[in-house]
Amino acid sequence: MPTPGPTGACGKQTFAVRALTHVEALATAATTAHTHPTLRHRRGARTDTATATARAALHH
Repeated sequence: MPTPGPTGACGKQTFAVRALTHVEALATAATTAHTHPTLRHRRGARTDTATATARAALHH
């Protein structure tokens, strides 16, 4: 997920989640992105879920 920071810098944070579809993967990653450990890791940067894309390898 893109992570624009308060200083204008932009990075990305990757989440490995289990999901059946790309849509479900993005929703799960968005929920995970709001947990305390991931917030601390980003050091104040927010996640831009609107422009996030799923780069996934789906395994069935």
